[in-house]
Amino acid sequence: MNLHPASSLAAHSAIERWLYPLENLSLECDGMSRVIAALFNRASIQYTVFMGMLVDTSLPATDPNAKVLHCWITLSDGAIVDYRARMWFGADAPHGVFHPSEFSRFKYSKPVPQGNFSLPINLLSAMAETDLSAFPNPPIEAQFQYESVSKVQQRFTMH
Repeated sequence: MNLHPASSLAAHSAIERWLYPLENLSLECDGMSRVIAALFNRASIQYTVFMGMLVDTSLPATDPNAKVLHCWITLSDGAIVDYRARMWFGADAPHGVFHPSEFSRFKYSKPVPQGNFSLPINLLSAMAETDLSAFPNPPIEAQFQYESVSKVQQRFTMH
């Protein structure tokens, strides 16, 4: 589904505000991606989890600190959801919901789709040390923009 840039920006902002409380969870990139995937599943937000390399292009390619194996989520419009790049690369790394072009220094490379990356919410709650079943639903501007076309059609045929 292609979004108008203004509505896309509003949806990204809404998703980022919604996910903000998760920011301080003691999870690495794979755990955080699993938590966000479970919440996206519950809200019918379309996404793909990827595992690949996150590369800091400002460092020489031979520098062992220039790249790290990493997990992230990509939304249907190409925006990335990543709350753990800073764990590896510090405050200059991408964070939140953004388009890759906003951070030309960092490249998400060799992405491999991970299929169903979600786990049961009770297991994720134990991993995150917080009750994720009580996590609120996203604001409507986030939920509507990324839900599947069939969900939108179903909503309108019910009324």
